[in-house]
Amino acid sequence: MKRYLCFMIMIFVLILAGCSHEHQWADATCVEPKTCIECGETEGEALGHQWVEATCTEAKHCSRCGETEGVPLEHDWEEATCTEAKHCRICGYADGDPLGHDWADATHEAPKTCKRCGETEGTVLLYDVPAGFTKEYEFGEFSKFNSNASENGLGGTMIWLNGSYENVSTLDISADLGRKMNAFISVLTDQEGNQWLVQIDLDYYTSIEKYSNLCGHSLCILCEYQGFSGVYEMPAVIVEKIYDMNTGNIIEPEWYASM
Repeated sequence: MKRYLCFMIMIFVLILAGCSHEHQWADATCVEPKTCIECGETEGEALGHQWVEATCTEAKHCSRCGETEGVPLEHDWEEATCTEAKHCRICGYADGDPLGHDWADATHEAPKTCKRCGETEGTVLLYDVPAGFTKEYEFGEFSKFNSNASENGLGGTMIWLNGSYENVSTLDISADLGRKMNAFISVLTDQEGNQWLVQIDLDYYTSIEKYSNLCGHSLCILCEYQGFSGVYEMPAVIVEKIYDMNTGNIIEPEWYASM
C-alpha cells in the first residue's frame, strides 16, 4: 500500500511539474511544424516549400529554405546578328557583341547594302555630271528669280537647277499651234526646297514616257528662266536639256519650230 501511495505521489508531482513547463518554440520550417526545442511538442503544420521555377542558371528552388529540385534549364541561344549579340531566347542574357554590318558600297543599281542581313543605307550611287555641264550656267536661286524678275531683266536667263520631278501632267496645245503638239508640265523641287514650274514642248509623235519616268530621279536641268507664273504661283522655266544622275542619260527635249 505504501508503494502504491509513493507511486501516485510521484505521478502527481510530475503532473504538477508538467503544467509549469514553458515551451521554447522554434518557428515552423518548410518541412517541420512549430516545435518546442525543450520537450519536442509540436503545434500546427510545416510551412511547405515555396518553389521558384528553374531558370537558365538556377535549378528549381525554395525561396524560403534554399532546397533545390532538378537542374538549371541552360540557355537556349539565338546566334548573333548584325545588330544584336548572341542571346538566350529564354532569359535574354547576352554573350559577346553584335556582328556589325558587312557593308558593300553603293552602286548605280543598289544603295550601300549589308552583305549579311540586307539592310540598306543611303541611296543608289548617282552618276557624275558630265564635264562642262555645270560650268556654263548659273545655279537657280528662288530669291533671285521671283515675280519681279521680268522687270529686272532676268527673263531668258539660262539657269542650272538640281532637284527631282513630281506631279507630272501633259497638255494638248495642238489648237494653239495649228499642229499636233503636247506640253509636258511638271513641278521640280530643287536642293534648296524651292519649287519650279518646268515646261517642255513636245511634238505629237514624241513619247511622253521618257520624261514622266524621270519622276523621283535626281536630275540636273539646263533651262531658260521665263519669269513668274501667275497661274501656278511659282517660277517658270523651259527646259533645254536634262541630265539624269540616276542613269547617266542626257535627254534632249523636242522643240517645235518657232523655238
